[in-house]
Amino acid sequence: MEPEQSEPNAEQVQGAEAATEQQDAGTQTDPAALLAAAEDQAQENWDLYLRASAELENMRRRAERDLAQALRYGPERLVRELLPALDGLSLALAEHAAADDPARAGLEMIERQFMQALANVGVETLDPTGAAFDPELHEAISIQETADAAPDTILMVVQRGFVLNERLIRPARVVVARAPEASA
Repeated sequence: MEPEQSEPNAEQVQGAEAATEQQDAGTQTDPAALLAAAEDQAQENWDLYLRASAELENMRRRAERDLAQALRYGPERLVRELLPALDGLSLALAEHAAADDPARAGLEMIERQFMQALANVGVETLDPTGAAFDPELHEAISIQETADAAPDTILMVVQRGFVLNERLIRPARVVVARAPEASA
């Protein structure tokens, strides 16, 4: 004898339909919805790629700029440390002012070599005698009244200034001309 099969009741039918809807919702078999989700994900990944690529390019440019700056201005600290020695050499030359002094020839040779070594790394000397006073390049240590020079021109350089690749290392210390005061 065969077991009697009863027809499913309304509760069983509704439960089976609900389970089927949950499965369909979980897997999204609708091709348009799947395509839209994939396009959204692709756009998000593209945006992430573009940001990462731009950041990498910025880092590369920053590293190149930093390297160029280091090569261009790297000797600055050494130059600053050597300038007092050059100043001492200049004072020694002033002490041995006589042309027949045997020490003078040696000191002049050393100074020429020193200045050539500085020039090789991009250091230039500021010797602004007769030029207009520029507070960005010169430091006025004295003002002298004179009718022989135009006002605000440099009469004498007390200490040479130096520039490394267009960056001021030390301003030239100078005496600046001023027009004489009118007598009353």
